[in-house]
Amino acid sequence: MDIEFLKLILAYSLVAVFVFTAIVTSLSLVGWARFIDQDQQKTLFKVLIVEVVVVSVGFFANLLEFNPATAKHQIVAGAFSDRKQQFTTTLALARKKYEDGDLKNAYTLVNDLFRSSELAEYFPIRDLFILNGDIAKKRNFLVEAIESYGPALKLDPNNIEIMVNAGDVQRQLQNYEAAEKLYERAMSSQSQNWNVLNGYYNCLRRYAAFLADEYPKISDLKFQKASEMVSQMKSVSSDASQKRISDVAKGVLHWEWKRYDIARVTYQQLIDNYPEENRFKEDLAAILVEMKEYHEAKLLFAKLYNNEKQSNKVSWFVGSGYAEAASKDTSDKKELRIALDAGLLAISNKPDDPFSYYAVAMVYRKLGMDNDAVSYLRRAESQEASRDTNMHTYDKTRHLMYKKILREWGVKT
Repeated sequence: MDIEFLKLILAYSLVAVFVFTAIVTSLSLVGWARFIDQDQQKTLFKVLIVEVVVVSVGFFANLLEFNPATAKHQIVAGAFSDRKQQFTTTLALARKKYEDGDLKNAYTLVNDLFRSSELAEYFPIRDLFILNGDIAKKRNFLVEAIESYGPALKLDPNNIEIMVNAGDVQRQLQNYEAAEKLYERAMSSQSQNWNVLNGYYNCLRRYAAFLADEYPKISDLKFQKASEMVSQMKSVSSDASQKRISDVAKGVLHWEWKRYDIARVTYQQLIDNYPEENRFKEDLAAILVEMKEYHEAKLLFAKLYNNEKQSNKVSWFVGSGYAEAASKDTSDKKELRIALDAGLLAISNKPDDPFSYYAVAMVYRKLGMDNDAVSYLRRAESQEASRDTNMHTYDKTRHLMYKKILREWGVKT
């Protein structure tokens, strides 16, 4: 047993005895406490005198050399030293098992050390990793975020929030398999957690779209599973915001899944429920273009364009969408000129977006201005080509479409 701990016990025991003796002796002297045998009172008084002498001598001579604060510090330090030694011993054992080829038990020991109280109590390393991951995620340092969330999840393997955040980062990095595993892990613990379901849905939707061209059957399975997540999201929504996001998720999912009938109905319901939200009208117009309902799409884009033009806040999406729809519909020259202005305004508002150049090129082609059409479509193709190193902005399908149209127009690519 630690010597300082023994000193602590001895000191407090002596104090207790001294206080008891002093109280009883004092009470007997004033007549409040009586002894059957008067010799007992005399003996107790002698004991008190001896205790006073010992304490006085001990105090002035510093015989005990005892400091409670120092003793406490040394006791805690001793306990930590013992636990540190245990930690070091276990680490050495894990290393020995690794060197002997016993990987399974070495792995178990190392993971136990990651979750040991020594790390949690004396070194808040888990919180440090989580905070660094959150900061890196906010700053869009995605690789660094993963490098922090990984160890944090080692230290706290049941933390749902870490799983969701790490899954979101992996999805943004297009590491869809890794993201899916994280969400499945979270689902096994909290299958009715709305944030988990929302993250899982987004992962599956993006994964399905990524696989659509080369692996359509697998893509369809991912879309189907994402649809199940959306249904669960709706059922567990706890407030109006979550319900709205769940409804939007359904529309976006079926749009990307090319289930246009469901997407169209869903977006119309969103427009009815949120009539002031232009985004839903813009998305519906884009869906109508993909459905080849060009006339209806043109009318909706035209209405959006006129409203935005009055407020001098024309978005690139509306301007270029109007131009594309007008070029594919049966439009007269007056309509085409208006649509061309809309497309050119879209380019001025967002000059680095290839789609706007494509939409303007299609209007020029419809107007018979072939040289301008080729010039703008070349610009669309070259801008899309320059994005091929950025997985977040590059659209391979559109890039191939631009090149195909140029070839159809007799232009070498």
